[in-house]
Amino acid sequence: MNRQVRKLTEGAMMCALFGLVLLINRQFAGMLEIFFVYVLPLPLVIYTAKHGFKSGAVCAVSISFLSLMISTFSSMVYSIVAVMIGLVYGELCRRRFSNGVLISVTMILTMILEVMCCIVFAGVFGYDIFADAQFLMDTFAASGMQLPGDLGVKFFLLIAVLSVILTGVLEGILVHVFANVL
Repeated sequence: MNRQVRKLTEGAMMCALFGLVLLINRQFAGMLEIFFVYVLPLPLVIYTAKHGFKSGAVCAVSISFLSLMISTFSSMVYSIVAVMIGLVYGELCRRRFSNGVLISVTMILTMILEVMCCIVFAGVFGYDIFADAQFLMDTFAASGMQLPGDLGVKFFLLIAVLSVILTGVLEGILVHVFANVL
């Protein structure tokens, strides 16, 4: 088979896999979005590592337009960032960067995604970090312990923000592990 035809066919297959995951997520009313960062970069990582950044970018643009057509706003944000993660990770794999660089870049990109989703787009996604901090403080107070005055609110707000950042770190590690398995 001609190399160009094979590259085009594999790119279409990666777009189809991505679209299938987006449609399944839509059928489950967006409940699978939390797994997007782990799963969605993988097809593009494989394609970009095999065919290069230029071909991966064409596939990424196609996937982004597909995401704009068939997903909700929150799914669209997750999937576009997952496409960027897959494109960058695939190119770094192709250039044979060390595992330390791969995992660091992936963790930084997933942390940016989590901060963007939980702090910047909090109102759009229905997440309130202050309510989360208040819930943590109430749970802590229910155990019989109290922090003095304003220190409790600041402490639990800091814990809520750090949990968002650490979630991004964990997602970056898991994407790296899954990509290495594939």
